[in-house]
Amino acid sequence: MKVLQDRHVLTLALNVPGPVAAARLAGLGATVTKVEPPGGDPLATVSPTWYRALHEGLAVQQIDLKTPEGRAALEPLLAAADLLLTANRPAALARLGLDWPPCMPASRAWRRWPSWATRRRAPTCPATT
Repeated sequence: MKVLQDRHVLTLALNVPGPVAAARLAGLGATVTKVEPPGGDPLATVSPTWYRALHEGLAVQQIDLKTPEGRAALEPLLAAADLLLTANRPAALARLGLDWPPCMPASRAWRRWPSWATRRRAPTCPATT
């Protein structure tokens, strides 16, 4: 049995760092679903070999999160996720309606562990301001 078996990760991260983290989580047994913009991940164009290696075993969906239809398509994926992995700044997530307060009730992790999920972040975290 792998450490993250039965855990679901939803990733919005593009390029190299996000897919590396997602590949590591998948290697630990998590089920990873990656959401890419309609044009795809730029890494697929820059380095197709790396793209294939980092996305092996991941479910990839292209969804335009800038449209209401795209955000509606994201909701069931978010509801099934234990972890949302993103490389976006908090302001960019807020513009998409994906900042923490709106996502919290939809999060499977919040439903499982509400006291843990609503803990205040460490004072050094810039997102607490």
